[in-house]
Amino acid sequence: MDQLYLIMRWESNLSVNDRYTRGNRPRLRPEVQAWQEELAWNTKILVAHRALDWGEDQETLIVDVEMRFPEDDRVRDADNYLKSIFDGLEMGLGISDSRFIPFIRQVQVLHPLQAGFTIRVYPSTFAGHGLLGRVGFTNTGHTVIILDQTLPSEWLNERVCINLGMVTEE
Repeated sequence: MDQLYLIMRWESNLSVNDRYTRGNRPRLRPEVQAWQEELAWNTKILVAHRALDWGEDQETLIVDVEMRFPEDDRVRDADNYLKSIFDGLEMGLGISDSRFIPFIRQVQVLHPLQAGFTIRVYPSTFAGHGLLGRVGFTNTGHTVIILDQTLPSEWLNERVCINLGMVTEE
């Protein structure tokens, strides 16, 4: 299987709003740097174990993230956490994060002991990501992709590729 699957612990300062110290010169907080280095090392270990080679290819990679925020009184913006995740993956993969396409699969608010991140990385052409979807139409006539657990019945025995807003039968 041509994908990475990582489970990372919760770190409270990963949001772009919190990751830098205040003062004369903004610096990455030590705990954020440690979390990113942990993600980078976990990524390097998995890449070596699976013998993945995404470095030379210019194919885009989907970064599919489940976020589990701790129950507290803070309001969190899920996309603010992607920068820290992308930076850690960039270090671990040795690939520019300009090749990453974010996909936030799920955001949950759970007991603090269950907080953390599940990160999957796979090529944009990977067919085993477990996403199902259907085509919908807006009242203005635009075609949209709706990711859910049901496909139209006429596609039940067809292989459908959902890739960057386009649906094609294979």
